Amino acid sequence: MMPQAIEKGLDFRCQIQPGPKVILGNRDHFTSVWTNLIGNAIKYTEIGFVEVTLKSENGKLIGEVRDSGIGIPEADQKNLFQEFFRASNAKKSSRQGTGLGLSIVKRIVEAAGGQVWVESKEGKGSLFGFSVPLAQ
Repeated sequence: MMPQAIEKGLDFRCQIQPGPKVILGNRDHFTSVWTNLIGNAIKYTEIGFVEVTLKSENGKLIGEVRDSGIGIPEADQKNLFQEFFRASNAKKSSRQGTGLGLSIVKRIVEAAGGQVWVESKEGKGSLFGFSVPLAQ
């Protein structure tokens, strides 16, 4: 997805901790997790950066996507992972969306025994993250 970010003039950063990271999960499903999270970051960022990180610590694989985009109003954050929900400022923008991507991300991550989270400030960007147990 780097070409999409570069085409928009965004600084695309990727930091992957070296070493094997094996989880019990479907490769295609986790490709969908990354596609949704990175795609949203690119879609809702006009100026600045999108940063992707992947690391393992304490028996978990941790993935995060941080951006300098429009951010999410605090009141909307509790509903972000529900089906068909779109943040109020996202609805006001010209960007299209179904409100299904983040609910799919949550379902995939939780099916693998993990969890998802968001940290965001409206107008200041967002961080979406997930963690799943590493395979033993």
